[in-house]
Amino acid sequence: MLITPQTLALYARLSQLAYVQDETQLEERLFPLGFELLHTFDSVETGTQAYLAKSLETGAYELFARGTEADQLKDIKTDLDFRKRAMPTAPATWLHKGFYDASMSLFHQVSAAVPAAKRRDMKLSGHSLGGIIAQILAFQLGIGEEGFVVSYGAPRGGNQAFADLFVEDGIHNYRVVRQADPVPLLPPKGLGFTGAGIKIYIDVDLQLRQNPPFYSEAALRLVSLLDKGLNWREAIADHDIEKYATDLETIARG
Repeated sequence: MLITPQTLALYARLSQLAYVQDETQLEERLFPLGFELLHTFDSVETGTQAYLAKSLETGAYELFARGTEADQLKDIKTDLDFRKRAMPTAPATWLHKGFYDASMSLFHQVSAAVPAAKRRDMKLSGHSLGGIIAQILAFQLGIGEEGFVVSYGAPRGGNQAFADLFVEDGIHNYRVVRQADPVPLLPPKGLGFTGAGIKIYIDVDLQLRQNPPFYSEAALRLVSLLDKGLNWREAIADHDIEKYATDLETIARG
């Protein structure tokens, strides 16, 4: 595993901060984590939001996208637009249209704020919808091997050709999935969607499993459901970014 539990825990907290609405509060909460707020982005068209920060240690630029907010109709419309949208630069590659449109609604703002020289070692992250937006923007911005993208509870965003682009371009892409979280299983594989990146699965014993086979993850999900008494509300609660962050911090402490 090229990324450490400590890094995964830190970026889960930074992704959680994408839900903070007040910029002053965001600045205050970033500083103890070693980051300076540079910009916030908000698309009037799609309701997509993100913030750009700079690492005080390395000077690297880092982007964190906000996930779905249940009370925001534009977010719900984005999630439900399952139509397939071909990427102009890679015709064999298609994406979930809602996710693609949300990402591109921020692309020009982000591109203008991030100098080309800062993109090679750029890091991007997000939870839920924010995770797939981070993946798409990482490819569109052309980040290099010095950077990475990490998502938490992100849905599937496109076809296998989209997943292959990250390998072909040398982009480190990590997809963290927690226990019975149902969101990473959507949209269904039966519609042609697949998850992109190295999957890091957090099981009920707080062990990190890299790219578990389908049957292994299915068994682990069943164990998680049984541990919850087959309570689907608790299974849905596994999607909570706070639970991702807390679990990873526990794992990081050893």
